[in-house]
Formats: sequence, C-alpha cells, structure tokens
Amino acid sequence: MGMHCVYFAASTDEEAAATVHRAGGPGSQDVLVPAPREQRRTWFRRQPGPGSAVAVDESLPVFDSVPARGLEPALQMGSLEELLTERPLLPEDEPRRGEVLAERDGGRLVVPVTDRLRDALASSTGDQLEEVADAWLRTGEFDDAEVLGSVLPSLAELARRAQEHGHHLYCWMSLGDNRS
Repeated sequence: MGMHCVYFAASTDEEAAATVHRAGGPGSQDVLVPAPREQRRTWFRRQPGPGSAVAVDESLPVFDSVPARGLEPALQMGSLEELLTERPLLPEDEPRRGEVLAERDGGRLVVPVTDRLRDALASSTGDQLEEVADAWLRTGEFDDAEVLGSVLPSLAELARRAQEHGHHLYCWMSLGDNRS
C-alpha cells in the first residue's frame, strides 16, 4: 500500500492524461479489464465474477518513466524545485502546479510537473543533486537518503531526455494498489 508515483515524459497533456487507465503506470502496457462474469444465474440476476484482471495491450506506447514510490508531485517536488532553483514557489509562476489532468476511481491521478522543475533537473550536475538531496533530507519531508541518491539522478536524466524532445514531465499516481 501507500502512494505509488511514476514520473514520465509525454508530448501533450492529452497524451499524459490517457495513461490514467494503465494498471502499471505509463511505462507499462498493462490495463485493467473486467473479469468474466460467471454464467450461473439466480432467479433474479446473474452472479458477478471476481473484480478485474490485468491484460497487456501491446498497441499502447510505453513512456520513458522513472518510478519514485512516495515522492509526491505537489509538496515534495515543490520543495525540490525550490532547492534546485533557489527561488520560492509562487502560484503565479506556475498555475498548473497541483492541477489534476486525469482521475480514475480507485485513487489514480495524472498531474503535470512544472517546466521550471524539468529545466532545473535537466541542467543539474551530480554535485548539485547531492547537495540538494542533503538539504532535502534536512527538511524532514523525505527520510530515505538511499532512495534520493538513486531517484534524483534518474529524474534528472528523464528531464534531460524530455527537454531534448520538447516534452513535458508528468506524474502518474496510484494511492494504494497499483491495479486499482
């Protein structure tokens, strides 16, 4: 359980929003399909079978993505943005911060990451990321230095690739079970 976050690059909000229905996130082709209903009938109606099943839809594109369990896109990534840019977050600078592009029952969301954070990550060096990770740990928002040590460089690489292709960054989130 917990919050499962996957950061990914996409060319448009619409393309990113379409990933909300994926069972394994934007880096997966797994989708939920209704489980077959039992064929047994009662006097009043058919008895339903078990919930949903996961199937692979090979027609779906696989997005360039980085899993970052628990690293939520509004507050924590906002702190990262402040630390990397050395500027406070102002609502008028990024009106899309925290905007929900797509939502699915079961606690699944797709939200944009600011272009300012994408650009700051893309231009960051390894030394800067280490300094930011240390400062971020001191804020008390995040307490796993090992995760930060591996996730931040991966996010920076994702941001570089996104910037190179003119893409934006997004976060696919699932609260609880990924398959909800």
